[in-house]
Amino acid sequence: MATPTGRTEYSRGGHHGVSIFAASIATSGKTRFQCESDDTFQIAIGTGLGLGIVASVLSAFAGFGVAVFLFFKTFLRRKRDQQAVSA
Repeated sequence: MATPTGRTEYSRGGHHGVSIFAASIATSGKTRFQCESDDTFQIAIGTGLGLGIVASVLSAFAGFGVAVFLFFKTFLRRKRDQQAVSA
């Protein structure tokens, strides 16, 4: 267990929390976590958000790139067609 590299907060289904530890489990299979505390608490286990954020940002840039490409391709074709009609 280690301190997470970033702060992650969540709020779902009436449950709210913040990441306080990060762990990496190298192999699939059963894993047992044991915690002790005088307070009542819940443990939420899930994957990190970093890869999802990176994928979303890259997808947005790719979509923008495709839109710009199609805009210029359409613009140049229309200009070529107008020149052909004028000639």
